Amino acid sequence: MRGVHDLELERPVRVTFARNRVRGTTDAGVAYDFHCPDVDKFPAQFSWDSCWHAIALRRLDPAAARAELRTLLRGLEPDGLLPHTLLWHRRVRASRALIYNLQHLGDRATRTTQPPFEAMAWEIVADASADDPAFRAEAIDALAARHAWLARERDPDGTSLVAIISPDESGLDASPAYDAPLGWQQAGLPGFAWHIVQLRRDRFRMDAVLARGGFCAQDVLVTTAHALSLRALARLSGDPAHDWQAERVERALLEQCWDDERGLFFHRVVPSGEQLRVSTWASLAPLALPSLPRAHADRLAEHIADPRRYALPYPVPSTAADEPGFQRRTGHIPRYWRGSTWIATSWLVHRGLVQHGYLDLARDVARRTVRTVAGHGLREYHDPVDGMPQGARGFGMSALALDLEWWLREDAG
Repeated sequence: MRGVHDLELERPVRVTFARNRVRGTTDAGVAYDFHCPDVDKFPAQFSWDSCWHAIALRRLDPAAARAELRTLLRGLEPDGLLPHTLLWHRRVRASRALIYNLQHLGDRATRTTQPPFEAMAWEIVADASADDPAFRAEAIDALAARHAWLARERDPDGTSLVAIISPDESGLDASPAYDAPLGWQQAGLPGFAWHIVQLRRDRFRMDAVLARGGFCAQDVLVTTAHALSLRALARLSGDPAHDWQAERVERALLEQCWDDERGLFFHRVVPSGEQLRVSTWASLAPLALPSLPRAHADRLAEHIADPRRYALPYPVPSTAADEPGFQRRTGHIPRYWRGSTWIATSWLVHRGLVQHGYLDLARDVARRTVRTVAGHGLREYHDPVDGMPQGARGFGMSALALDLEWWLREDAG
C-alpha cells in the first residue's frame, strides 16, 4: 500500500498553502490565521474559500484547518451576518474597491455573504480532529446565529429558500443563470459598478432592494449549502430544531426549484417566482443532499454522465456545455463560472455521487479532477475541454483535488 506521503498532489498543495497563509493580530487585538485564495490576486479571507481550504487541510494540518474556520467565524457580525470578504490585514486595493460590496470604501468587511458551508466544513474538520475534541462544540452558538440570520434576513416569502441580492453571494459571480434578471448590470460588465452603488444606497438590505425592484433571487446552491450546514449543525449540537429547519429547506427546493421536464433544479426570481432555466453547477448541487429522492438523484446523475453537458474531459464544468451561455475561457474581461472547471464543483458533485451510490461515475469524476490538477497545477480554474489553466496561480480551492486523490486511494483499498 502506498504511504501517506505518496500522494501526487500532497507536495504542491503544501507549497500552495504555505505560500498563501497569513497570520497576525489586528489593531483591535483580534488574532487571525487563515489562507488567502491566492496571496497575490486575492489577499484577503473569503468565506466559502476558507471552508474549502479547511476541508483540504484537515488531513495535512488539522490545526491549520481549525485555525482557518475559527478565524472565519471571528468575522461574524453581532446580528449573524458572515461577510463574503474579511480584510484582516490590509484594505482592499483601490483598483477593486468600486466593485467590492463594501458599505464604505474603508471598511474591513463586505456587507454581502456567500454560500453557508461553514457548519458542514466545521463538522468535517471536527471528524479529523482527534487531537482537539473540544473543537466540535465550540462554535455551535456562532453557527446557529449564522443560520438564524439567513432565515431572518434572506427568506423574503417564507418558503425557507435563501435569496441573494448580488450575484457575488451565489459564489458563482458571473454565472449565465443570472444574465436575464441582471441585464446590463451583470458581474464582469461595466454596469456591475452601478449595481454595487445601488446596493450601498440600500445599505445592503433585502427589503430596500425589493422595494426598488432590484435584483433578488432564491439561489439553489446557496440554499443547498444552508440545508447541508443545518444538518451538520444538528449533529454538532444535538438540537433537532436544526433538522426540522433543514427538512423545510429541502422540501422547498423540491417543490419550488425542481423542473421535472429538464430534470434539474433552477433558481427563482423574487418576487415573481419565475425559474431561471439555465443549467449550471448550481442545478446539480442538491445531489449533495442525502435526503434527495432517488428519482431526482438519477436525473442529476444522467446530466453529470452526459458528454454533451457535464462529462467533459476535465470535469465538472460550471455551466453545461449545451447552454448558449457556455464559455470555455473567460477572455480579456474575466467573467467567471460560465463554463470553466473549478475544483470545488467537482468535489461537491463527487460527494453527492458517492452518497447516492453512483460509485463508477464518482471514480471517473475523481480521477479526471486529480488529472486536471496534477497535469496543470493548482490554478483558479481550468478549461473543461483541454485542461488549460487560467486565473490565479497557487489557488487554495484547487487543493480539494488532494481530497479526491485521497478518496481514490481509500476506495482502491
